[in-house]
Amino acid sequence: MMSKTPNSRFFQYFACLAASAAVTSYTMYSSWPSPTIPILTGDETPLERPMSEEEASWMVAIFILAGLPLTVVQPYLINKLGRRKILLASGVCLFVPWLIIIFVNDIVMLYIARSIGGLCIGFVSTCVSLYNGEVADDDIRGKLGTSYAFMKLVGSFIILVAGPFVSYTVLAIICAMVPVTFLAVFFFMPESPHDLVKNGDYDGARKVLQFLSGSDDDTFIKHKLMEIEQSVKVQLENKETFKTFFMEKKFRKVILIMVGIKTLQLFSGGVAIEAYQQTIIDKSLSVVSPEISSIIFGVIQFPAVFLSSYVVDKFGRRHITIISALGCAVALIAEGIFFFMQDYQKVNVDAIGWLPTTGIVVFIIAYNFGLLPLPYILFGELFPSNIKSTAVSVLASYGTLLNFTVSKAFAPMSAEFGLYTSFWFFAFFCIVGAIFVYFCLPETKGRTFEEIQHVLKIEQ
Repeated sequence: MMSKTPNSRFFQYFACLAASAAVTSYTMYSSWPSPTIPILTGDETPLERPMSEEEASWMVAIFILAGLPLTVVQPYLINKLGRRKILLASGVCLFVPWLIIIFVNDIVMLYIARSIGGLCIGFVSTCVSLYNGEVADDDIRGKLGTSYAFMKLVGSFIILVAGPFVSYTVLAIICAMVPVTFLAVFFFMPESPHDLVKNGDYDGARKVLQFLSGSDDDTFIKHKLMEIEQSVKVQLENKETFKTFFMEKKFRKVILIMVGIKTLQLFSGGVAIEAYQQTIIDKSLSVVSPEISSIIFGVIQFPAVFLSSYVVDKFGRRHITIISALGCAVALIAEGIFFFMQDYQKVNVDAIGWLPTTGIVVFIIAYNFGLLPLPYILFGELFPSNIKSTAVSVLASYGTLLNFTVSKAFAPMSAEFGLYTSFWFFAFFCIVGAIFVYFCLPETKGRTFEEIQHVLKIEQ
């Protein structure tokens, strides 16, 4: 029987958290507009002139759009250089824009800074998902996969809690410190053992497995190494291209599933609400101030992700995703009702002045419980190893387009048709998405990669 030391999981947790710190850094670009849009569009803007609402919407969305061109070469670079080197390069790319934001007051340069930061968003999301999935044992893969979501929330938390109370420049300095911290910590983390085996470095892979398992048990290490060798062998013998990925019938079901999951995640409205939280509360005339609401939004995210990490390997991805989607739908419908009464019916809503903040709190809890973390876990689980990097990159491109669409369209759509229309639009996709997951998503908890491929009928 294979043995492991009592603390054998520690280094797997640490490696996943260290890699996921890159997510903290790029998430700060997504959350940063929430406290800064009121400043940049106001009379006390640090820019040469106040931004218009249209310019602000481009400032929010250009960060997402900038990373799209590089998604074409992502699979090649990730396979060629490895997860670790790509993540370290991304850390540098995430640091530089904050220097521009700190020292330059030109709107065009602000666009350029956010575009530079956006160049590596796809690399970070892809590499962290793959890295975490490859360093974690099967039975805790789901739990460690939620470290992506947890570290994402850390970035959002810093922005939402500190942003309303510090200056524009101080906030940018705080943001610049995060990628520096990531680089300092992750520099000492090992490469994925899968990458080392693929490149023929079996001695290096053995050492990494010993580090990750916390065990010198030769039988256990040999068994793990054999599993990885077999997985990599299949990957190298069955290389797939973009063309075969789209044309082969065996991949169609899993493509459909992941496109549906990604559409649900992004059309739930999470990215728009994250960027415009403080603006939404401003427009609601809520009894809770935007500053206090921002703190509440930052703090309330963590219990949901902690709960998700605890139950994801107990109750499964499928049920949690459905509960999360329906919870988001209820919150969005309630939020839409408030703004419909306030902005369209023009009735007195003082009696329910608590609803805008409460609605967003419920949405944040539901979203972070399932729709935020689970797609990234499923990315690493559903695709066979020989197509995984290509598949995740393709889906990252698709996600980038949806992300840009939602981020750019939210403000003009809300101005033209009312905030209630936007909220009900997102609620509709949450309900449809829950139905899709119920009928189409197989359960993956506790299964090996090979078992998952058997369920999906993907033959290597």
